Amino acid sequence: MQALSLRSLRSGALLAACLACAPIVFGATDASSTPLVGEGAAAITGRDVITETSTLDASVRQRALASPETVQRLASEMYIRRTLAAKAVEQKIDQDPEVQHLLHVVRERVLSDALVRRNEARSRPTTPVLESLALQSYKAQPARFQQPERVHARHILIPLKATDARATAEALRKQALAGANFADLAKKNSKDPGSAPQGGDLGFFPRGKMVPQFDEAAFALAKSGDISDVVESRFGYHIIQLIEKRPAGLQPFEEVKAELIEEAVITITGNAHNEMVRPIAEAAKPNAEAIEAFSAPYRK
Repeated sequence: MQALSLRSLRSGALLAACLACAPIVFGATDASSTPLVGEGAAAITGRDVITETSTLDASVRQRALASPETVQRLASEMYIRRTLAAKAVEQKIDQDPEVQHLLHVVRERVLSDALVRRNEARSRPTTPVLESLALQSYKAQPARFQQPERVHARHILIPLKATDARATAEALRKQALAGANFADLAKKNSKDPGSAPQGGDLGFFPRGKMVPQFDEAAFALAKSGDISDVVESRFGYHIIQLIEKRPAGLQPFEEVKAELIEEAVITITGNAHNEMVRPIAEAAKPNAEAIEAFSAPYRK
């Protein structure tokens, strides 16, 4: 998983800066109040991490909170920040007019973002409604979901420069034909770093996606479980196993449902946001003369 830090959390620092400005309600367990890093007033608890990640996309937040390494990194960085903030208060930096104004601006931003998120949540339809909208979109755009003939295959790759490369590939093919688990063979022997950890799984691909020799051999396989001869390409020697073959046609709705639901959510919540913001934007009255006077010194 890509590393997450405080710098990568949208509005995270802003939230922490304004925790005292608005109460936070947690669906917390006893464990969330246990110190994760540090002790005493500066200790960082699970509640702090929950708040810090509250502006993240739901799936990203789930991955972050599910990773002990990420939680430790976030909590450690928050502990440093909290300790430095306490020192700043001791030195009365929080009384500096510029800092006070910045805190005021930050508070407005946090509250504005919170209102937007709440409005988006309220405007999101129920799951049945979203599924219905997704199906409507699917039926209305048949050309978008037309797929060419595709195969779903695994492979084992032995590089050309490997010692006894072809003999090794032939031996692995014989093992597969004798009933050895192809995915296990790929994990242990394939030198394709992209697919070997997944048992050689390449997913679905259309004609022309792979190098010609591989492409021809993969599409020549007829039924699930069929295994190709050893195929030589510029990458090395391949043994290919067919998992599934699909003729050209309409992509199944279930394969694209999640994508269409997400599109519906974006459209609906975007419209709700625009409806909330539009009257405010229309009521705004820019002072062109004042804006020009403000910007002028910065162009010198």
